[in-house]
Amino acid sequence: MSIIAFGFAYIWIGKAIMPGIESFLKGHGFVGSNYKREVIPTAFGLFLYSMLIVQSLLLLLWPDTTSPYFTVVNSGWGSPLHLYLVWSGMIFWAGWVDDTKGNHAIKGFKGHIGSLLRDGIVSTGLVKAGMAGLVALWAVIELGGTWYDRTIRFIVIVLSTNAVNLLDLRPGRAIKGFYLGSIVLFIWSDSLLFLPYWLPLAIAALLILPKDLSGKVMLGDTGANLLGFGLGFSLSAAAPNGVLMIMSLLLIALHWTAERSSLTTMIERNYVLNSIDQWGRLR
Repeated sequence: MSIIAFGFAYIWIGKAIMPGIESFLKGHGFVGSNYKREVIPTAFGLFLYSMLIVQSLLLLLWPDTTSPYFTVVNSGWGSPLHLYLVWSGMIFWAGWVDDTKGNHAIKGFKGHIGSLLRDGIVSTGLVKAGMAGLVALWAVIELGGTWYDRTIRFIVIVLSTNAVNLLDLRPGRAIKGFYLGSIVLFIWSDSLLFLPYWLPLAIAALLILPKDLSGKVMLGDTGANLLGFGLGFSLSAAAPNGVLMIMSLLLIALHWTAERSSLTTMIERNYVLNSIDQWGRLR
């Protein structure tokens, strides 16, 4: 029952702090235009990262540590869980800077490199990419393994971090992409060691989803990159190398496609993908 009570406490706190975070974003002008040119709160990844902090505080304060979930956290994975909060914070910070200070007219990897070479300007998007690479490198060193293990994990973490952000162009799409990618975790992972990393983000994303689908808030890079990092790290921590290799190839293909054409157009032309994309959308 302890883990159930823990879950209820986590969800209750999430519901309690969400209105305050939305009010904070509105009150301080952290807003942006969505695809319909409507001005709504952006950078709602602030809620996601806040919920990671909430989990860490609950784990420190919770009296009963006998459930499997707590056992995973308090075993040899305890240190990586604390580092995970640091890594997520670095991803969050880079996304926050891009959301609040970035030039959103610059699109894609070519656009950011072009801005550097042509104008000598290091874009916030380029800073974000560099941060993702730094975090991924630190993470794979902590995870250990051979040079091949670390290389394939690095690719998955970096590309997954950006992949969910590529989808964040319509209400609910990024969160749906996160959940679809998460299916791989439950089917092909060697263990459930990913749960302390994946589950808090999955629950927090579910709490945001109604507002996201209705077009009332935007995850922004702050949220989409954080979801992508959580998914990529969880895969790297628990999935076998064969699965990671397939995922890396799929992620490379996704980024290659996004650089050359519109993912939105591609989704709209595919009946299955478009049906998933439209599901639950209220606007």
